[in-house]
Amino acid sequence: IIQFCLFAPILYGMLALDLPFVLTAPLLFISFYSIGIFYDRMIHPHVSARFDSKNLLSSDQTSHATIDIDEEEIRTREGEQETIFKWTGIRSVEDDEKTVFLLTEKGYCAIPARCFAGFLEKDAFVRVCRAKISGQTEQGAYFA
Repeated sequence: IIQFCLFAPILYGMLALDLPFVLTAPLLFISFYSIGIFYDRMIHPHVSARFDSKNLLSSDQTSHATIDIDEEEIRTREGEQETIFKWTGIRSVEDDEKTVFLLTEKGYCAIPARCFAGFLEKDAFVRVCRAKISGQTEQGAYFA
């Protein structure tokens, strides 16, 4: 809507000039492209930041889950709800900068990176998890 409101006066002004199509088409394209770049760089960040600030959870609304990990299972507790993931049910471990995902056939367990003291601890946890579900270490040794 914002882009159209910026583009409409240009379009109206171009059509009133009665320019030939060969000249009108490139001018309209360049103006539309310029408005798109202007919108993406100047307007959209401010609009999305405003909506994001309204949707942020306050400190009393944030989630406080407890994650317990032992040799047989991973247990997550949040309020009255508890979810148990057995190591035998975990199919793969996916890691990105902010979260470690333990994927099962029917769902996943997400462990935020802030749960770890640092990158090395998170990386060590991912390695241990992958070794546990595959039964192999990174060097290829098999354990049962």
